[in-house]
Amino acid sequence: MSQETDVSIVRAIERLEDKFSQKIDNLEQRLGQKLEQELGKVNVRIDNLEQKFEQKLEQGLENVSDNIDKNSAEIVDVKIAIAKVDASLSEWRPSIQKIPDLAEKIGESKNWRQIVIIAITAIVTWLVKEGFKLN
Repeated sequence: MSQETDVSIVRAIERLEDKFSQKIDNLEQRLGQKLEQELGKVNVRIDNLEQKFEQKLEQGLENVSDNIDKNSAEIVDVKIAIAKVDASLSEWRPSIQKIPDLAEKIGESKNWRQIVIIAITAIVTWLVKEGFKLN
């Protein structure tokens, strides 16, 4: 009987091993399926994020391009304005160069007293004429 018991115990152990092996295979299969599902979800999320990133990047590049175009137009306007100012300065240059000569001539003038007397006389004369008109 001991031999029969041993055989039945071995068979029971073999059946248990088969059941455990089947359960492990079943768990591995379910785990594999679950991992594939989760991996699929992760891939979808990554794809969505990539699309959003590409859209934002394209929008950013378009904005940068638009800003560059606007700045280029403004630079052209500034260059035109600078050219106009340079042209005006070129026209005024002879007059500007005469200013030191005129200042020197006025400084050399010794007739300041006469100029002041003439100016005062003109003012007094004007006041007298205007005063008579008011009365």
